[in-house]
Amino acid sequence: MGYRINRSEREQQLLNMLFSYLGEHYDSSELYEILHHDLGMTHSDIELLGFDLKDCYCMESNEINMGRLNLNAETDLSRLMERPMLLSTVHLSLIDRTSGEVEEALYDNGARYAEDLRNMMEHFSTDEYPSNNLMNYFVLPTHPKIEKRIREKVLSATPGIYVDGETIYAALKLQMTEDLTQRELELFEQQIADQYENGWGGALELQDIDTACGDLICIRLWHDALEFYPACNLPTETEATQEITM
Repeated sequence: MGYRINRSEREQQLLNMLFSYLGEHYDSSELYEILHHDLGMTHSDIELLGFDLKDCYCMESNEINMGRLNLNAETDLSRLMERPMLLSTVHLSLIDRTSGEVEEALYDNGARYAEDLRNMMEHFSTDEYPSNNLMNYFVLPTHPKIEKRIREKVLSATPGIYVDGETIYAALKLQMTEDLTQRELELFEQQIADQYENGWGGALELQDIDTACGDLICIRLWHDALEFYPACNLPTETEATQEITM
């Protein structure tokens, strides 16, 4: 859909410059922050304004091609409050005590180490990471206002263990006051993934874990195929047989 707007050539040049600048310097969430949260525009106002926040400028001559703003990710709730926990697969390995090398990748055969892992993750700390509450290290330097909103909604995020049959999953248990939007959840997961790789989880990965049965193991929370799965999406018929050890 398009609107014909009568403007002088100079006015049009200035608008082109403004829209080009916005498109080059702000992503969709940042533009939404400015228009909705800073300037107080309603969703209808933003749609009427005509920004397509994924390609926010699309102008030709005196015509502005008005793209519709997709607000779904900014407004739709994630349903995380229904069961405030995020699951992810892990890499679990058996370590040779003599060589210190990985002896065996445990894949779907790690449930017997659940209690050892739970204890380690509950009590693990370093000088740099004295707490296992990952919200203490949560930062979104390019999205400070979204960071503030997420911090208000997520009070704590503590890693634990979820057991399904013989398979071990990382379970990030959340204490929440309000549901996250889909966009907030996306940024939250990205930042937690970074902590799994370079922060608290990266430090945990360097630790060899002595188990009650005498084995030496290590756990890696981050890997190339890392994805997060909201616990509310688990099939209801399996939940009764699944053990959560937090």
